[in-house]
Amino acid sequence: WFWYLSDGGHFDATGLYELLRRRMPFMIVTDAGEDPDYRWGDVALLTQQAREDFGAEIVWLDPAPTAGAKRPAGWKAFAAEATPPPWIQNWINLAALGTLKDISRTGTHHAALARVTYAGACDISWLLLIKPSITANLTEDILNYSTVNNEFPQDPTFDQVFDDIQWESYRALGQQIGQTVLSANARPP
Repeated sequence: WFWYLSDGGHFDATGLYELLRRRMPFMIVTDAGEDPDYRWGDVALLTQQAREDFGAEIVWLDPAPTAGAKRPAGWKAFAAEATPPPWIQNWINLAALGTLKDISRTGTHHAALARVTYAGACDISWLLLIKPSITANLTEDILNYSTVNNEFPQDPTFDQVFDDIQWESYRALGQQIGQTVLSANARPP
C-alpha cells in the first residue's frame, strides 16, 4: 500500500519527482529542507520540473472560506473538482490545513494540500505537504527550544550531528505535527 522515498539529492529535494512520474493518487511529503524564510524554493523547483517533464500542474488549495462569502464548512467548502476522494479525506485533519502562506516559522499551520492534474489525462493526484514550523499548540519543551534556538526548526542541513536535546526536539516536533495533521481514522483504500 505504501512507498517510502527519501529525497532525490540536488535534483529533487522533496522526493516527489518519481511519485509524480508514476501518478500516485496520494502523496505525503515532509519538506525538511533548510528554508529559514519559508520561500518554498524546493517546492517551486518541483512544480517547474513536474510541469516541464510530466505536463503536471500542481495547484495549492485554500481551505479557508473567502471573507464575506457563504461557503459550506468542511470538505464541502472545496469545489467538487478540488475535493479529494473520501479515502484521502480520512487521512487528513481538515482543520490542520492551511495555505503555503500560512506555514512559516511561527505560522498558523504545518500543512497544505494540492491537487495535481496531468495534461491530456484524466488522472488526478493529491499532495499533502507537511513542513516543520512552530505553532502555539506544541508542548512547552519544543516552544522553549525554539525560543532559545532561533534556527529551529530550519537548522542548516549541513549540520548532520545533533545533540540529544536537538534530536529530541525535532523528533517530538515531527510526532506532534503528525498527530495534528494526520487523522486517527487513516486507512489504506
